[in-house]
Amino acid sequence: MTKYKFTLFAALYFLTVASLVHALPVPTGQQYFPYEPVNEPFLSDIPGTAKPIGVGPAAEGGDTIRLRVGLNSFSNPVDIYFGIHAPSISPSILILQPDGKTFRPVETDFTPWKRAVTGPIDEQILDDINVSQLPPGRYSFYLLASYPSGTLTSFFLWNTWIDIRGSAANLCTEWSRITGTLYDQFHYQIAPDNFMESDEVGMQFYVDCSKITSDGRYPIIGQDGSKGRLWGTIGECQIEGSIEVKNLTGYYRPSTANQKGYFHFIHEIINPMYLNCPNMPVNTGDEWYVGELEIAAEDGAAITMGTHRYRLHLVVEH
Repeated sequence: MTKYKFTLFAALYFLTVASLVHALPVPTGQQYFPYEPVNEPFLSDIPGTAKPIGVGPAAEGGDTIRLRVGLNSFSNPVDIYFGIHAPSISPSILILQPDGKTFRPVETDFTPWKRAVTGPIDEQILDDINVSQLPPGRYSFYLLASYPSGTLTSFFLWNTWIDIRGSAANLCTEWSRITGTLYDQFHYQIAPDNFMESDEVGMQFYVDCSKITSDGRYPIIGQDGSKGRLWGTIGECQIEGSIEVKNLTGYYRPSTANQKGYFHFIHEIINPMYLNCPNMPVNTGDEWYVGELEIAAEDGAAITMGTHRYRLHLVVEH
């Protein structure tokens, strides 16, 4: 063997040994590795620290999903599967087929994307996708490496995800003026001669759109409460009283579940009553309690909470 041939052989030998030393082991059991989304794949020879699926700028709050798979070489050939689960699009896990372009339901085509490969792998799975093109929901991505090839006896399963939230409608802008009145009416009846009813009383408020909390809420400032009459009967007894509502507070929150968001109200209710019963008048004294409710941020919205009926009058100016 000439000196040149020996040197070339030695170099190839050491390169081969080095590649085997720096390689992912094959799975000997069934291991699951979930991890928070990352922009680019993170390569490692330790399965539990590798993050082989990168989801692009969307991992850091960006507008683009860019799926990329990166893996170091394995010490022996494995089968590689790639899947996507997006319940807002399909109830099935969709499996990437060997052509690297087609996805099919796992129930019909659980086929390896790559069969009997050692790697390394560095491939982009799909073209860039703007998150605005996708319906809201969680998008989960899976990469599975199984050994021996052709079986699912042992595997590594990596999993990451992206949560896409719908754009929340927001009544509050830099120029918004939101004012309104929350009306409260007491109503209780179990029989014609057993009921209580009150006038509809209102509390005026406005939303301070110049202030917003870290979780996206705008404070409600109550301005005025009011007082009305309460009446009814319990058997032979006549009810005479009043209802007073005041100290309205709360917050407005935009929401993807409702076109205009929601108001969360908290207020005080005072109900002094006098029972005029034959031969036995009863003064029940002041009854004080706190009312709490959530109602759609829409003019005319209404809701019943226990014995109270609420109605919202809302004015939004931009």
